[in-house]
Amino acid sequence: MKTVLFSYNASHYHTNLAIRALRTALSELPANENETKVIEFSLKDKRAAVLRALYGENADIYAFSTYIWISLLFSNILQPTM
Repeated sequence: MKTVLFSYNASHYHTNLAIRALRTALSELPANENETKVIEFSLKDKRAAVLRALYGENADIYAFSTYIWISLLFSNILQPTM
């Protein structure tokens, strides 16, 4: 099973400690046959690039983490457009 831990940060200088803690916890599970990948983007990255990266992973599980002050901007990335 493939898991993607995705972080949407305010800038490239910020890192998300929550997804790193999750990655460590997942790696310590007994008989862990999961592949876990961390992907980070920032506000400066284009919506298409973010979606392309997520779609390209073809993961079984996607976990998303962002800071509360940019959560609305992040939710806009995941909304379908017409």
